[in-house]
Amino acid sequence: MLGLQDEIFAVVDENDQIIGQATRQDCHSDRNLIHRSVHIIITNSAEEIFFQKRSLTKDVSPGQWTLSATGHVDLGETYEQAAERELFEELGIKTSLRTLGSFLLDYSREQEFTRVFTGHHEGPFTLLETEISEGRFLAWEKMLALHHAGELKLARPAIDIMALAKDDLYVRHTKDR
Repeated sequence: MLGLQDEIFAVVDENDQIIGQATRQDCHSDRNLIHRSVHIIITNSAEEIFFQKRSLTKDVSPGQWTLSATGHVDLGETYEQAAERELFEELGIKTSLRTLGSFLLDYSREQEFTRVFTGHHEGPFTLLETEISEGRFLAWEKMLALHHAGELKLARPAIDIMALAKDDLYVRHTKDR
């Protein structure tokens, strides 16, 4: 049985075209191995976002707060398939998802093309305990204020994605009502 670090991801070029494959461990330790991920933003009728606190056993950003559901795109999987899988695995729900956009996240230890999706759900959720230690709905501004006050730690991708997608998220959320 393969371990988590042995998962195989597609390696892509700067245009998000597949050029090879590598293990999760290799992708997370060699920033030249650009791989794919998904981030899902679930909002409720109060226009709050569901945030999850990552388990302390996670290899990236343990114990930090991030968006509703996140994960990697497995080799042979589409972004859409990965988003639906991660949403069901991590929160135990299925809901209609819309694509907000794709972004290259460039960090010192890794690079990821991430596609951001949004959906609507009021809960309740069934949190995957091996991935998530807790979750809550909050307005983005409140979550960011708690982060700046040192009351909680937001994962860097959540901050970066919200900076890139926030305006589009709220425009689409309002138009969809």
